[in-house]
Amino acid sequence: MIRRAVEQVLNSQDIEDEEDGDNGDADRFDELYERLDEYESFTDFTDRPVSEFIANICDAMGLEFDWSWFAYDPWAMQEAETKPEGSPFAEWLASTDDDAGDSPPEDHARNGTGPPLAAE
Repeated sequence: MIRRAVEQVLNSQDIEDEEDGDNGDADRFDELYERLDEYESFTDFTDRPVSEFIANICDAMGLEFDWSWFAYDPWAMQEAETKPEGSPFAEWLASTDDDAGDSPPEDHARNGTGPPLAAE
């Protein structure tokens, strides 16, 4: 889950870089995989929310992203329900109760991304 989420951030960064005329950087993916290997060796992935791991890796790699990209990922929806401390999704479920009968758009459900969250 963590790998896929950060890969999504890297892919969006590559698209922005290409639009700016930059060729992107495949080394960023190598850096991600090295960081994940280190995490695997020294981390208990059950002690913190997935969002915290994603935030830590992205911060360490200098990557900016929007949490709304992950709004319909299963781990984000679980965090919205369980409300772990520090999760950006802890308040998300409550903010979407008005749309409780709505399901994610088909393309979001298929690729695991969600719509932008309302600005607060």
